[in-house]
Amino acid sequence: MGERPLKIDWLTVLRDTLMVVVLGALGTLGISAFLVGSAQWTQYLAVFALLTIGFAISGALKGAGRFKHLPIVALGVWCVNMLDSAVRAPERLPVTAAFIAIVFVAMLTGGVLSLAIKRPGAAPAARTD
Repeated sequence: MGERPLKIDWLTVLRDTLMVVVLGALGTLGISAFLVGSAQWTQYLAVFALLTIGFAISGALKGAGRFKHLPIVALGVWCVNMLDSAVRAPERLPVTAAFIAIVFVAMLTGGVLSLAIKRPGAAPAARTD
């Protein structure tokens, strides 16, 4: 017998994609505003850290099925960044295209961290009243 097709909750994907994109943008904005004149790598590090946090929150909210959900969210995050670059800075499209590697590593790292936040299928503690 074949496997069941993946049922995608598009509203959850949209929610999580927007959450991760906003956190990544806050990383860029935060470094730009607070560390004026800082090295480019500090901006990348801040974006990576906040993307990882976003994916960790997304994975924890999703619970079971997080590792099927997170790649879809990562693709959405990358697509939003590609669209933003195409509109605001088309000359940066090659750099943004390579950004998929950073998004993928942040997704894996955040997904693993989300297991520490909320384990899949964990049974609630028994009441001892």
